[in-house]
Amino acid sequence: MKDIKKAKIRRMVKRIAAPAICFSLAVCLLSGCHAGKTDEKAETEEQIQILHGETSDEAAPMSSHEAAAETEPVSANEPAAYTFPESWKQDGETVSFDCTVTVYGDVDVQNFHLPEVREKYIDKDAAYALYVEGKTVTDTSHSDHATWLDTSPSSDVYDFEDGSQVSIGSDFGYYSAVSSRYQYDLDDLKDGSQDTFGFATGEECVEKTKDALKQIGLSADEYLFTWISVSGSQYSQYEQEQLAEELIEADDVKGDWSEQDDTYLVYGYQVYEGLRVLPWYRSNNMMAAYDRESSFADVFALYSADGMLSLYTQNAYDLSPGSESETLLPFDRIAERVVSKYDQLLTGDSHYTVRRAKLFLRTYRGENQTYLAEPVWYIEETDDEGTTEILMFNAVTGDEVFLL
Repeated sequence: MKDIKKAKIRRMVKRIAAPAICFSLAVCLLSGCHAGKTDEKAETEEQIQILHGETSDEAAPMSSHEAAAETEPVSANEPAAYTFPESWKQDGETVSFDCTVTVYGDVDVQNFHLPEVREKYIDKDAAYALYVEGKTVTDTSHSDHATWLDTSPSSDVYDFEDGSQVSIGSDFGYYSAVSSRYQYDLDDLKDGSQDTFGFATGEECVEKTKDALKQIGLSADEYLFTWISVSGSQYSQYEQEQLAEELIEADDVKGDWSEQDDTYLVYGYQVYEGLRVLPWYRSNNMMAAYDRESSFADVFALYSADGMLSLYTQNAYDLSPGSESETLLPFDRIAERVVSKYDQLLTGDSHYTVRRAKLFLRTYRGENQTYLAEPVWYIEETDDEGTTEILMFNAVTGDEVFLL
């Protein structure tokens, strides 16, 4: 665990780093994913395997239910009603908490339904009719994905005479010719604002995004949306900061930023019974699990005075409430499990601080590669050397989900 933590996660949390796993979807949105970016999710899966020496013959990671026999059970006899805190502070000899606690919607803690899980894809015919038909295509490429890891539909990428590009498969992407101008790390830009520009409001752009999803066969009601505004002057400032930090070369400076570059970024997450859905390929690996919120949203759209500059959505899940319902543990019980984990380790004089906690619905592959789901707490802690580690605990049992 320490080798993974020091060799991989340290580089991930540095702002100047842009590991492919965390950054691929963000670059896809803003840069246009031209030639060779036909399926970011499949690329992420391959990187996960390479980083950890996995092959198709290896067993799927254990769910916390499968590992429950190895841990002490936690009683679910909790108070009849409670809510999760917005933050948690707790001092300790080995572990302290000074963290935000994020829950993405209303959660019925006493009656959470474990869902049946199936993959759900866009309407490829509708997407083709809307974004390809009638345009002058200059180049196309085709990719088949049917593997043990990815049974999703094939993808087709279309390059057009006007410089735009469309990718249609399990995921969908539209990128205008100018979208590459706004190729910046979304989590840095997220520090921007929610200002209103003259050409539209942020909420109007959210509604446009919902309509765009419906047109390609997705239900916008399953997503929780938010937006930020980034002005041309903010892009200019960010570019100069990158240049000063030698993250870009002088030849890469775009310059000439103006009000015409004012943009809204809309992003959304699939949510089930108040829990943000975590895709399976991000739920078994510590590097992939590290959460950069806007960069890992399920939907991205970028708007300027010229209209929609880009739209990206990865495949969603069809989540049907099952007959079983569970009670979620109060957060203090999860905090106890985190403390207990480190108390049992030979950590020497090391001290750990939990900075972020988030409630997710973790999807994963069980026997025969079928999809399953469980509610989990995502725990992000940092040691006194600045190294970050990601932990997950089942929100019903308190059992740890062991990440690779």
